[in-house]
Amino acid sequence: MASPAPSDFCWVLNSAPRQTWISRILQTAAEAYWQDARRIVAARLGDESLAPEILEAAVRKTADHFSNSPPAKTEEVVARLGQFFRSEVRRKARKYKRLVFAGSAINLDRSIGYSGTISVESKIDLDTMLYDTEPEIRAALLSRYGNGESWRNIAKRLGITEDAIRKRCHRVLGRLRRRIASSHSSK
Repeated sequence: MASPAPSDFCWVLNSAPRQTWISRILQTAAEAYWQDARRIVAARLGDESLAPEILEAAVRKTADHFSNSPPAKTEEVVARLGQFFRSEVRRKARKYKRLVFAGSAINLDRSIGYSGTISVESKIDLDTMLYDTEPEIRAALLSRYGNGESWRNIAKRLGITEDAIRKRCHRVLGRLRRRIASSHSSK
């Protein structure tokens, strides 16, 4: 995986004039923290592809934390970014621990004698694949690809920019494609 530019993590920041100092520091901090972030996510969650998403959330929380304060030292911002990042990783880890698989759709079909397996399996598969996705992103994906709603309307409803929701959904779809490809290659 190629190392991303600092701006790849900091696109979530608003470009308010009073936040220019934090934007520059956060770009530097995100770049410096990136290798550690990948290592931490791979070790704790087993899926390194979650690192950009988690680091972006940490960048957003760090910017919010310093939004109404005077310029801080770089070390303080980097330390706070690290705290928010580790907190996000712990939150994701707790979310994964709650997921318990007890059989599969095939076992379900045999146990209840239901012949309409395709719809049941696809519903279970969709719920399983989207389980670790944030509710707002899940709703955005279903609105866009299930109802054909425009990105502009989805972004307006969620209160974020059109580019932000499109990029977040794109990242989730990429993760789903990789999971599907790896499950087909293992059969």
